[in-house]
Amino acid sequence: MIAARWYPVARERDVAGVHLFHTRLDGTELVVWRDDAGLLNAWENRCPHRSVRLTIGRHLGDRLKCRYHGWEFGTQGGRCVHVPAHPSDMPPARIAVRVFPIVAAHGLAWVATAPPAAPPDLALAADHATLLLRAVRFEADLAATMEALVGDDAGVRPTRISDAHVLHERPETGDRVHWLLQPADVGVTIVHGVLCSPHPLHDPMAMLREFDERLVSLRDALESRVAHA
Repeated sequence: MIAARWYPVARERDVAGVHLFHTRLDGTELVVWRDDAGLLNAWENRCPHRSVRLTIGRHLGDRLKCRYHGWEFGTQGGRCVHVPAHPSDMPPARIAVRVFPIVAAHGLAWVATAPPAAPPDLALAADHATLLLRAVRFEADLAATMEALVGDDAGVRPTRISDAHVLHERPETGDRVHWLLQPADVGVTIVHGVLCSPHPLHDPMAMLREFDERLVSLRDALESRVAHA
């Protein structure tokens, strides 16, 4: 069981239009989607009728339609609002998809297994440039991934903020990178990154490549140690 805090599960731009984003948190499959009013939803990716994945269903603006028997579930509460076999009846309120708390912050969609006390806040400096880095999948658990990030000695000063958040500071440039961990499944952690820099980002693509290469290098080294342990 993971701690009751916010975990990033997607970039906001991954959840746009009618796209149904498929991910996992603590072993639970999720469908993350945005309704036509712009409101985010994070649901268990399972129709309560026959357990078919909702990500293979249809986005109907303010609801999702299961591909198997066409049951429809409404935005926010996840309640079943239509059963084709009984079109004139409102389904009982107990028929609903499991819903998770979700918020948007710092360009990311964050989900919690239980409502935390406060929304996610990275305390980014308002006058600093920010860049959302590419997420990288680690074939390692949350603790091992955290240790790899804390132990990074490539010219950074690491600080463990929580068991799912590491701050890397580069004293020579003033750049700060917030590494945010998504415990996706047993032995699988997805690392998201947000760069905050006091300098203008003249070449964002070069910076994306630089941090991506560093993160992939850490991942490869960790997975090699796990494989040979």
